[in-house]
Amino acid sequence: AGAWAAFYRPNLEAFPNWLTHASLAALLSLLGPLAAEKVFLTACLLAFVVSFRFALAALRPEAADGFLLVLPFLFDAALHLGYYNRVFAAVPLLLALGLWSGRRGRLGASGTAAMSALLLGLYFCAAAGLLVGLIGLAALLLGVTWDERGAPDRLRGLRQRLLSLGAASFLPLLLLARFQARQGGGIAGRGADALVRL
Repeated sequence: AGAWAAFYRPNLEAFPNWLTHASLAALLSLLGPLAAEKVFLTACLLAFVVSFRFALAALRPEAADGFLLVLPFLFDAALHLGYYNRVFAAVPLLLALGLWSGRRGRLGASGTAAMSALLLGLYFCAAAGLLVGLIGLAALLLGVTWDERGAPDRLRGLRQRLLSLGAASFLPLLLLARFQARQGGGIAGRGADALVRL
């Protein structure tokens, strides 16, 4: 560790894409590098299938048995290129969409806490995944509100859903804003100057 200390230092900031690093570091304390990566990827792919089934059952319970149809999509380019955070980001994303759909946005205190944990997990997988998840949840919010357009308590339901979604997304969005402010620019940081890119 002494030789590497001149080049590397632990960064315990709450930044996106942390999940793979933390998971593999924990697994490397128990297993060798190849075995640790295999265990992580196996867990990732199994969690993806289970979360897809959960989301499918929440949308249409009779369609839950079709969860195996996701198998051809597991081994995409992100997985082969080693972007494990992007692959694993689908797990909390699907769980969040399934949680919202199953309860039609009426989360309550425990559901809001669970949604916050899922969105926080999504932030630690990939910042772009968090934004995609929030856009998906906003679309579901609009869809449920549209479906209830004739209901007498529609505005009350909308207010409850907005409060739940706002409370659940507050900490992940705060972390994302803090990360973006420290990076000084876009999703990937400021990047190289024009002369350096030439």
